[in-house]
Amino acid sequence: MMSGVGRHPSQHLAVCRDPDVQVMAMSKPSIATGMVAAVPKIGPKPDQANPRIITQYRTEMRIGIDARLATQLGGTGVSTYGGALADTVRAIGHEVEPLVEGSRGSRMRVWRDALRPGAWPTHRTDNGRIAGDVFRAAQVHFDLSGRLRQLHAPNDPPALMHWTYPLPLHMRDVPNLYTVHDLIPLLYPELTLVPRRRMTRLLHRVTAAAAEIITVSEASRQEIITVLGVSPARVTNTYQAVLDPRPSPTMIDQVLQPLGLQRGNYVLHAGTVERRKNVGRLVAAHRASRTRLPLVIAGPDGWCAREELAGAGLELRRIPWLERQSLTALLAGARMVVVPSLAEGFGLPVAEAMTFGVPAICSDRGALAEVAGGAARLVCPTNIAAMAAAIAELSTNDAAAETLVAAGHHRATLFTRDAYAARLRPLYARLAQSCL
Repeated sequence: MMSGVGRHPSQHLAVCRDPDVQVMAMSKPSIATGMVAAVPKIGPKPDQANPRIITQYRTEMRIGIDARLATQLGGTGVSTYGGALADTVRAIGHEVEPLVEGSRGSRMRVWRDALRPGAWPTHRTDNGRIAGDVFRAAQVHFDLSGRLRQLHAPNDPPALMHWTYPLPLHMRDVPNLYTVHDLIPLLYPELTLVPRRRMTRLLHRVTAAAAEIITVSEASRQEIITVLGVSPARVTNTYQAVLDPRPSPTMIDQVLQPLGLQRGNYVLHAGTVERRKNVGRLVAAHRASRTRLPLVIAGPDGWCAREELAGAGLELRRIPWLERQSLTALLAGARMVVVPSLAEGFGLPVAEAMTFGVPAICSDRGALAEVAGGAARLVCPTNIAAMAAAIAELSTNDAAAETLVAAGHHRATLFTRDAYAARLRPLYARLAQSCL
């Protein structure tokens, strides 16, 4: 039982009739079946008995999800994750209550809000739960105090609060779930601008306050357990989901034509151009492969982008931004997708490539190798020659490409909406049960 958590998920009653069972008084619903406990009836034979009513609990709940990146143009890995999470929660049958910020105030107001004592009230509206300039103020509050900013819902709080990233926020009186995608700032500080010391403090605060830590790969789960010392029972890997359907050939051509590209005739890397993504070595490997296919890099410039692209020539096509539907078409139209990252928490482009029937080349370590599951060509991310050989092979060897496509089709079933829902459903049910 969780102390201080007293709300029940909304429970809707349904009835069924069975002459062989009777309901035990005051029984709680079973997590596995959603049915209250029942015992065999002692009495007349079934055909002589009157039907007994069994109460069935449908675990429909209102789930709070932070929406801080929901409107970000182009999206990030976290915003894509948040969108897929919200869509899947709705598909399960729960209501999504987004936590959104109100009007953004001046810098002075942010500091004033950060220093405000007590829990920050939130207000439910038709568009979600509003909490002022909460995301910026929470960061300042954490910098000043080293503590999570407490929120509370005076009236009708959500059954659960699911944070899509380790934010310095905590909703009082309900179970809080935090998704920790990776520990890259702690384990590979040379690959990111995220301050290691601050992120370490934040992750320890978050893991101490969480009812459950969610992550997106077994590799990340083991790192969270080992590095942060979190009990294995409190860390759940749900992976991610690819919800976009495969675009039609017509739609793919409509996106590619203005870009001067043709289906099956380019090598694609999709993601922010930064040191962690290992784009510099990819550019060198593409050139060394001597393939006639151009290299397309789709994504915004990040840390050290200029240095990463310094060796690029005319064979490089640069696409800084595409809206989601067009990016999906670009992925589906590629000859191959290459993801040579030095570190990842999941590796969404690999899962997307397998879903869309495109061969993938990716790093042979960590979460990327795990997501690929043997259905992609694995290479050492620091071995330019090995990466070049893989690009050259898939550029011309149709049989090798088709083998990867077939394996990827099977592997992609792990990342469907149904598979994702099957992992989320018992997790939410278990945490809701802890409130009863």
